[in-house]
Amino acid sequence: MKFIIPTRDLIDAYNNLDIKKPYAILEGEVEGRRTSQQNRALHEYCSQLADALNEAGLDMKAVLKPEVDISWTTDSVKEYIWKAFQKQVIGKKSTTQLKKQGDINKVYDHIIRYFAGHPTLKDLPHIPFPSLEEQSKKDGKVEYPYYQGIPKF
Repeated sequence: MKFIIPTRDLIDAYNNLDIKKPYAILEGEVEGRRTSQQNRALHEYCSQLADALNEAGLDMKAVLKPEVDISWTTDSVKEYIWKAFQKQVIGKKSTTQLKKQGDINKVYDHIIRYFAGHPTLKDLPHIPFPSLEEQSKKDGKVEYPYYQGIPKF
């Protein structure tokens, strides 16, 4: 069995234990799916974009297809804008398949470029992708990761 331990301190602590070590320790970044914080940020972005599109009078008919005449929601932005770009840019259908590093930025950058060059959408205000730094500036608090204790070997 292998574990990836991302910090040098944890690797050193494990290696200094005076026990039989049944696990191999590898140093490196933990690659995995998007975090719950990234998921919340994605939903917040979709919500803000839906509000901006609706406030600009750009319903789904104006942006997507003439036969659709409904207001934007967080879910419709996620489905018809985010996931459409996601599938084209990185080839993944579900947001649960997004990697922690890189995937969200790639999709977001393509959406922003598309909006900037689209004649109907170019005047829409820029909506930055939500981040912990921006959120803490907005409500004056900092969200810290949960401490789950020292890993058990």
